[in-house]
Amino acid sequence: MLCDALRKIFLGFAALGDDLKCPKIFVGHLTIDGATFSNGQTIVGQDVSISRPDLDMIGADYYGLGHIHCNQMIAPNMWYSGSIYRHDFGEAEEKYLNLVEIKRGILEVSRETIPTRPMAFHEITYDVRGHAFLDENTQADWVGAEVRVRLHIGIEQSHLVSDEEIKKNYPGAESIKVERIIIPEERIRWEFIARARTLQERILEWGRSIDKTIPAEVLEIASQMESSLHHDELVDEKGGAA
Repeated sequence: MLCDALRKIFLGFAALGDDLKCPKIFVGHLTIDGATFSNGQTIVGQDVSISRPDLDMIGADYYGLGHIHCNQMIAPNMWYSGSIYRHDFGEAEEKYLNLVEIKRGILEVSRETIPTRPMAFHEITYDVRGHAFLDENTQADWVGAEVRVRLHIGIEQSHLVSDEEIKKNYPGAESIKVERIIIPEERIRWEFIARARTLQERILEWGRSIDKTIPAEVLEIASQMESSLHHDELVDEKGGAA
């Protein structure tokens, strides 16, 4: 097995270091069981992963590990320094440079923050009537950032808004990537009907979705029905309280 072969290599490293009278540093591009990704997921039982006891066989004073982008300590002398910049929108954490000092057999590890360009993710849904688009994230975190905008839009509305128009809403961004998600028209219409607060508003939204004008008398009946239901609820509440 590959892991068995790696253990033999580690034992060879240990033998080479037996006669050295200086600090021993191991550098490896490895996946260690128990490490975590930027999204918080813990690494367990990967096809090719190394355990901490396996690395301890080398007997190094410090282990500088690569492959995982999130800065983290596996053991006091075993660290992933992480990537020096954000590779994708899932890496929201700060980036660090590890400063390592070994003096008279004592190890000290400190971290220095690396300035790196932020990334911002925004998800929007286009108004089915073509009036405007609604940004689910109102925080102005895009200034100086690489921005990814995921646009949910119906196929009939897709031609109404260009990528350039969307980009104008994120002034000061370093770069903007627009990703379009085409969703069924029926789903968009239902979402806007569901958002309506009153029965009258829902009927109006339904009429707009099928390009039909709702007669005033129908809206009046809807208003009366809702008022009547509201009155009955109040009477029931008073009766229950009594």
